[in-house]
Amino acid sequence: MENKKASQKIATIVFSIFLIAVVIFIVLNKPQPTQKTFEEVQKELKDKENIVLRLEKIPEQWQPTVEQCSSEILDKESRCLYNRAMDHNETTFCYAMEDAKWQSKCFRGIALNLDKIELCNLVMNKFQKSRCVTFFAIKHKDPKICASVEEPYWKEQCERYTTQGNEVFAQELQRSLK
Repeated sequence: MENKKASQKIATIVFSIFLIAVVIFIVLNKPQPTQKTFEEVQKELKDKENIVLRLEKIPEQWQPTVEQCSSEILDKESRCLYNRAMDHNETTFCYAMEDAKWQSKCFRGIALNLDKIELCNLVMNKFQKSRCVTFFAIKHKDPKICASVEEPYWKEQCERYTTQGNEVFAQELQRSLK
């Protein structure tokens, strides 16, 4: 009887050690979340056209406006959010959009309004992003910016008009981008 109790104790201890080892193994081999830079994420998304960027949470001050626009059908919702974004030069409304085309237009519009070329990096559509960057290159007469234009047509336009300095073309491009 004592041998049986001793065997049960040993079996319990061995089983407990085994369970602890399994738990330690799982914890040590659990994949760790990695933080990626914006540039790393952008490289991963480079050839994907219909990506919609989202915020984890809409800031409280903009929630009522986003909710108001959300009551509209999709195209009208996007147009509503776009108009609010342009009114306030606020990218939060762009992030709230479900439609990739409207979202690209939204980021591009705010980039132009605020004269911030870095916002062109949020435009996921290559064609639209190229238009956005070309505008800034022409506006600032800086042909070095043209190196980041991906679309061949816009790269050519960029290089041509940054060296020629055509203000009329830049103004027409700005009007067409809004």
